[in-house]
Amino acid sequence: MSQRFDVDTIKIKGSSPTSANAIKMKEYIEENYPQVKNIVLCKDMEEALKDADIITEAVSCKEGEWPEYKREWLKPGALVISTSTFNMVHKSIVDLKKVIDNYGMYENYAEEDNVGYDENGDRLHTGCMGEDFVYMVQDGLIERDSLTTFGEIIRGKKPGRESDDEIILVSIEGMPTEDVAWAYECYTYALVHDIGTKLKVWDHPYAF
Repeated sequence: MSQRFDVDTIKIKGSSPTSANAIKMKEYIEENYPQVKNIVLCKDMEEALKDADIITEAVSCKEGEWPEYKREWLKPGALVISTSTFNMVHKSIVDLKKVIDNYGMYENYAEEDNVGYDENGDRLHTGCMGEDFVYMVQDGLIERDSLTTFGEIIRGKKPGRESDDEIILVSIEGMPTEDVAWAYECYTYALVHDIGTKLKVWDHPYAF
């Protein structure tokens, strides 16, 4: 919402249409974003995803209970931003653009989890989109070079969106630089509004 001021419809999928968190989010949007004219509390994932231009998720659930997104629910041009957990059938997303923050991080995840295959020979899921991309490379479904990092887009090494109909999957699992950036935002906000408590960490910084 800080970047797309033209958003006028938001769909929310909570644990149910009467989810307390979903209702609180609806009330928050109504209070803070008057330009949003339609807020829909969805009954299921298909309703939430269909016709959505931008999809972002932050699912909190038990291991192995993360939801599944189906390719046919995504409209042409959809942008899917994953910061948490969901599954998609690997073979259904081979041709979609895949953007990640750090391939090496997902390689480490894949090595640690080392998931196998189900009775049909399909790779088991971990709920982590970036880790699934690594398994797709290992299983020969895609080439490593088909994955794009944020850095490559920023530096002009690879393109971002290439067409209005292109579906883009973005995996963000959390880089330390993001934590530092957010901490700095909080720090500067506290300074401007004179809130918080200043703590003395050292007499003289060790590194300087």
